Amino acid sequence: MTDLIVDANGLYARAWYACKEDAYETVRASVNSALSLLNTERMGEKVDRTLFCWDGGQKKAKERVERPPEYEGTKPRLKAILEALLGTTNARLEGYEADDVIATAAFDSQADHVIVASGDKDLHQLQGGTISYYDLNTRGYISTREILRQWNVRRPSQVAIALAVQGDSVDKITGIKGWGPKKVEKLFESITSDMPFDLVLRLIEEQIPVSKLPEFQESLELTLLNSGVPGVPEPVELRLSRVQELSKYGLEECENFYARISQQYG
Repeated sequence: MTDLIVDANGLYARAWYACKEDAYETVRASVNSALSLLNTERMGEKVDRTLFCWDGGQKKAKERVERPPEYEGTKPRLKAILEALLGTTNARLEGYEADDVIATAAFDSQADHVIVASGDKDLHQLQGGTISYYDLNTRGYISTREILRQWNVRRPSQVAIALAVQGDSVDKITGIKGWGPKKVEKLFESITSDMPFDLVLRLIEEQIPVSKLPEFQESLELTLLNSGVPGVPEPVELRLSRVQELSKYGLEECENFYARISQQYG
C-alpha cells in the first residue's frame, strides 16, 4: 500500500503566485498539480490512499507576507473539488502548521511506502525508511544522498539543525547571523551517521559560542518538526469520481488530463 501525503498549503501557494493571484487559474493549476501526483509513470507506482494537509496556524516568529482576502477565500473551493474528485480528506488542525500535520501523518502511517509531496525544505527531515520526499518544485524525488549533500549533514533528521544554523530567508528563519553552509559543514565534521539526534544536537551546541546559542535555539524551535499532533486523520482510500465532476466546477480544460489519470486506476 502506498500513501500520498500532500503539502496542500505549499501546492496552493505555488499555484497562486504562478497564476499571478488569479483565483480561478489558481484552482485550475492546483487541481492539475494534485492530479499529476497520481500519475503512475511520474510517481513510479500507484497511489492507494491520499491526505491533503493545510496550515491551521503559524509557529511563533514565523511570520508570512500579508495576502489579499481572495487567497484564503479560494481555498474552500479547492478543498471541495479535491474531496469530490479524489474522495480525499483535507486535514487542518487549529494551531498547527501543515508540516507538523504531515510529519505526524507520515510517521503514523502503516503503509509500505509513504510519499510526502512538498516544496518545504523542513520536510527533508522525513526522508528515509518507508518515507520518500517528492519535490513539488522540481517534480521529482529527492534522494537521501542529495539531501545529505545539500545540507552537509549525516542523516536527514539533522536538517532541522542545519536550517537553525544557517537560517532560511524564504521561511523567515533567521539562524545564526553571519553563519552559512560552510559553517554547518564545519560543525558536522565530528558527527557520524550512527549518532542519536540528542547527542548530535549536544555536540553541535557545544561548538556554538554561548552568545550565539539563543539565535540557534530560537530558530531550532521553528525548524524541528512536531510529529505528535493530536487528531490527525489517516489517509483515505483514493476514489476517483467521474470526469463529469470537473464540468460541475467549471474546470472543463482539465478533463483530458483527468481522464488519462482515471484510466490508470481502472
